[in-house]
Amino acid sequence: MKQADGQTLGTGDALSAQALQTALLARLLTANLRDMVVWLRADGERLFMSDAITEILGWTREEAAAMPPLAMVDPADRPQIQQALTRLFAEGGEAVATFRGCHKDGREVWLEALGRRVHEDAATGGLPSIIYTARDITARLKAERALAESRLRLQTIADSVPALIVQLDANERFVFANALAAAQSGCTPAQMLELSLRAALGDDAHRVATPHVAAALRGERGRYEREIEANGERCVYEFICLPASGTDGGACGVYLFGYDITHRKLVEKHLNELARSDMLTGLSNRREFDERLEQALARRAAQPRPLALMLIDLDRFKDINDSFGHLAGDTVLKAVAARLRESAFDIDVLARLGGDEFAILLGDNGAAEGAELLAARLKTAMARPVPIIGRAVIVTLSIGIAYCQGELSARDLTHLADRALYAAKESGRNTHRALRAESAA
Repeated sequence: MKQADGQTLGTGDALSAQALQTALLARLLTANLRDMVVWLRADGERLFMSDAITEILGWTREEAAAMPPLAMVDPADRPQIQQALTRLFAEGGEAVATFRGCHKDGREVWLEALGRRVHEDAATGGLPSIIYTARDITARLKAERALAESRLRLQTIADSVPALIVQLDANERFVFANALAAAQSGCTPAQMLELSLRAALGDDAHRVATPHVAAALRGERGRYEREIEANGERCVYEFICLPASGTDGGACGVYLFGYDITHRKLVEKHLNELARSDMLTGLSNRREFDERLEQALARRAAQPRPLALMLIDLDRFKDINDSFGHLAGDTVLKAVAARLRESAFDIDVLARLGGDEFAILLGDNGAAEGAELLAARLKTAMARPVPIIGRAVIVTLSIGIAYCQGELSARDLTHLADRALYAAKESGRNTHRALRAESAA
């Protein structure tokens, strides 16, 4: 073999040069590795240490070489490391360990090491040896610990919120669930992560949620309401669906927030009832009655049937107020409302339109004979005296009845009943009169 200067090298010299080149390459590689590399013999002697030991633990290679094998391991972790080394030396194979190293300046450095036993040879003096690499994972563990603490805070906060909170991935599988959502499904939060939305909700509830979840996956916000059973009671929940954005800004899942709005619904229902009911008598008020009348006329357009509207006034009600006071008048109005209820059918719509004016819309009993019979029952019911402030008074009614056979608006039908009521009063009161739509001209 010739050198660059033309001189010939012998075989031994060539092998020596190759070995030197290999050694230099190995030295170059280990010197530039950020991981610490250590070649440890069974008797505790370190046959090799890379320069990274200084970068990671602060000790020079010379200082580390003079220390006992486990001197740079935190005393609390030495037993597990000694056990791992003993097993490797005895059985071979490889092992991974995470432990704390002692930095020269006293800092705690977390290390992750991979050790593997190597074959005995002349370099080890025939003794077993281990080569291990170790890297500084302090920053990684700190980040993982911070992430775990953040997740714990998030879970704690979410579990404390009186709402169902879940996160779904693009395949509708749970990524996160708070305690209330898990309890609703009969699971723990950890068990929820093994379920799909369909498995947790069931087919019927899933069908309700699907279009809103799909919209959120398209980046849209959704909202829907659903009845669910909680603690043995039926509750109404409002669900808000929000897109969960990925790192690229696109929707990669869905956030679902569920709020118990049962109380709100009950309040809304109560307020709606108050808005449609007469506060004194509990009958429908004019607003409710007008809507029911319009609905009845609309139904007749699809299925023609007779319809009857009764307008009722108390005879000489002003005299009662003037003689006995308004509290007595209120007592009379409530008594009249009660007798209207006992005389009419459940399908009839009863209302107090205001003052002493009442109305009845007859349902399927809207034929002429039904209205006439109801007027007679009302006259009989009102024959009983009404007790007021230690006295009893007889209250009579004037009733106007309007019959509708063909097409007629609510306004015209009401006008017709009003004309019939006026006719009853003109006839001396305490009676009823009826008009048909055909005679309304």
